[in-house]
Amino acid sequence: MKQKILDSKTKILEAALQEFSKHSYETASTNNIAKASGISKGTIFNYFESKEKLFKQVIDYSINTFKSELNNFKISVNEPVSIIRESIYFIYDFHQKHPEIYSIYLRSIYDLSIPYRDELLKVVKLFSTLLTYRIMYKFKKLNILCKQYSEEALLYIFNSVLSRFIDSYFLEGVSPLDNKIIFEQICMILTDILLEKKNESQEK
Repeated sequence: MKQKILDSKTKILEAALQEFSKHSYETASTNNIAKASGISKGTIFNYFESKEKLFKQVIDYSINTFKSELNNFKISVNEPVSIIRESIYFIYDFHQKHPEIYSIYLRSIYDLSIPYRDELLKVVKLFSTLLTYRIMYKFKKLNILCKQYSEEALLYIFNSVLSRFIDSYFLEGVSPLDNKIIFEQICMILTDILLEKKNESQEK
C-alpha cells in the first residue's frame, strides 16, 4: 500500500513538474496534472491538499536536484581554461537533463507572484556560489589562484559573472555555446579573473 501511494505521488510530481514548467503558476491546471498522471484530481488534493502545496513539492524536488547534481560534480582536469570549460559544460548538461527545472527557475525571475519564489532563487544563487567555490578550490589546490586580491573579492567578481552567464545562457536565443569563438573567449575571461597574475620579474 505504501509503495502504491509513493508511486502515485511520483507520477503526480512528474506531471506537475511538466505542467508548471510550461505554464505560469496561475494558469497551470491541476486538471491537466490529473490527466497526465492518470490520477484523479480528488486523489491529488488528498495527497497534497492544495495547488500551492503541490507546487511546493515541485520546488523542493528542484532544489534537491540542484544539490544532488552539484554534489556529484567533480572537476577532472587541471589546465586552467579547461577547468572553467568543464564547469560551464556541467551547467549545460544540467539544463539538458532537467529543462523543466530551469524553465520554472526562469519563470520565477520575472513572475513575482510565484509561491516560494524567493526560496528557489536563493538556492539557485547558492548553486552558482558553490560551483564558484569548487572552481576556486581547484585553482588553489593547483597553486594557480590569484593572490593579488582577497578570495572574498575573487568570489564576488567571478560569481557575479558566472551568475549572469547562467541567467543569459538559458534565455532563448542568447546561448554563447552556439558560437565556439565567443564561448572560448568567455572561458578565457573567467579564467583570467582567478588565475595567478605573473609580474614582469616572474615572466623573465
